[in-house]
Amino acid sequence: MKNILLLSLMLCIGFFSQSQNINDSALNNYKYVVLPLSYNFLKGENVYRLNTLTKFLFKQNGFDAYFDKEELPEDLFTNRCLALYVDVEEVRGGFRKTKLHVTFKDCYGKLVFTSDEGTSNQNKHKEAHHEALRNAFKTFEIKTYSYQPKSSDTKKQASNAIKGTEIVAQQKEKTIEKVTKTIDTKEVLSLKTAVKIYTAIEIINGYQLINANLETVMVLLKTSANNIYLVKDKNAIVFKEDGKWIYSENLETSITKRPILINF
Repeated sequence: MKNILLLSLMLCIGFFSQSQNINDSALNNYKYVVLPLSYNFLKGENVYRLNTLTKFLFKQNGFDAYFDKEELPEDLFTNRCLALYVDVEEVRGGFRKTKLHVTFKDCYGKLVFTSDEGTSNQNKHKEAHHEALRNAFKTFEIKTYSYQPKSSDTKKQASNAIKGTEIVAQQKEKTIEKVTKTIDTKEVLSLKTAVKIYTAIEIINGYQLINANLETVMVLLKTSANNIYLVKDKNAIVFKEDGKWIYSENLETSITKRPILINF
């Protein structure tokens, strides 16, 4: 009877370990991880700096990690399924113990992987949550991560890139057609060579402007005023004047202004 119980236990352990390895290897099919700035079991953003620590641990272990409220890579805009969406959850139970685990879901909300519990007996809340999170990361041996795109993802990225180029080109032509209705031919030729035309992609708190080559040229950040945007990492603004968008930059010794065309 003892031998039967021992054999059953060994089979269960082997099956569990195999399941963990399968799930762990599935992480390699995802290029990014995206995590929130607040966890549901804590009130407020980055409480105990736990979200910052989570991102740090991911990067330390080879992941390309982003907060959901920061500027994301361009390929993730066109294909959200390149990323896993991470959450840290509190595990109830255990007297005076802090217990956390990390969950990974795909773009459809399907659970891909859950870490084992990380625990801490620390009395101070910040130290306890940090220790529990670090222990949760250790349990599923995240160090083995190495991005290996699925063939379907590669084809989809190429297709999206081609479609994106076609859309931008079409929008560019439409913009020029609209302008030709109000200005003469000479002005149109000058506009094509002198005025930059950008497509705006909405992001958190602003827009990302891309050119015809799908390159990001600037990021506009919203302000409290209508039709006035700050240009990220520049001493510049973009604003609307007489129905036209103007880029204005302070160069310390002078201020430059030039019109730009933006397709929102």
